[in-house]
Amino acid sequence: MKKGLLLLPLAAVAFADDYQIHILKDGETLSGLLQEKGFTPLYGKNKWVDKTLQMNHMQAQNAGKIQKGLPIILPKKEDLLAVDMQELEKDLVSTKSSAIMRTGIFGNTISDHQKVFLELDYYSSNIELKNSNISLNENYGLGLKVDGENDYSLGAMTYNINGSFFFYTHGTGQFEKIDNITANYEPTYLLESHLEIQAPEVSFNFGPSVLLEEKSRVSENDESINIRRDRTAWLGFQLNKIMEVDHLRYESQVGFRRKLVGQNLKGDGSFNAINLYLSTKVNLSSDYDFSVKLATTQYQNIGINTEQSIGANFSYNLK
Repeated sequence: MKKGLLLLPLAAVAFADDYQIHILKDGETLSGLLQEKGFTPLYGKNKWVDKTLQMNHMQAQNAGKIQKGLPIILPKKEDLLAVDMQELEKDLVSTKSSAIMRTGIFGNTISDHQKVFLELDYYSSNIELKNSNISLNENYGLGLKVDGENDYSLGAMTYNINGSFFFYTHGTGQFEKIDNITANYEPTYLLESHLEIQAPEVSFNFGPSVLLEEKSRVSENDESINIRRDRTAWLGFQLNKIMEVDHLRYESQVGFRRKLVGQNLKGDGSFNAINLYLSTKVNLSSDYDFSVKLATTQYQNIGINTEQSIGANFSYNLK
């Protein structure tokens, strides 16, 4: 069929509704055409690229395969003026929140309802016992973090469920007042889940969290210094605040946890503890984040007074 014959039915439909027909030239793309004609935002459900694909009865996966010389129906200019201010405001918020385009090496295989991060963690800690302090400077962690993107409804609020798993290895703990002994730690395992709630009347997110932990600790009593192994569950609450400054995206987090239940694998008895933590994360590029973390833990009934730590986290977005 000749190209002219193909244009006749398209032209009849297009001009009847005052749409535009464009013959695709070499090097032109659908998104480039729409942007040049002022149709923004381009991407997202029911945005201009999606609308134009629907008008041309095309699928998104075929949008990049349009050959030159083919006629494309484009939206009419009046469509830009028909967008009401409420939808325009929603588009502005959506564009701002998605300004950091994340792709990752598994971007096409991971669900659109999740963000998955591979994380490297490091921290240095100082542990205050009854009669001495321990410096533990080599703590390295590897983790996987999943952020939910489903936006479930909770009355006027929305919420998502996030989770993470970390595996830590530890160096040798050095006693400051005792020269002839050191503390050797087994690996630490952490599994955490966090409910992140968004309320329309506040500018930050909040919600409860649960942390399951298996960890070695040094404890001191009147007669000896021992290394204990604990399996514990912590219940907490945290606040998250996201800010954009000079095209950089910052996320601050503050929270606390209380040790809820636990089991000592060596039969050394239980303990009570409260953990406070603070972190600030900055987006370095489209797929990389860097954060600094501070934490302090107050103990009771264990032969440890406090544990204070400072660390850094490097995160890569897998999608």
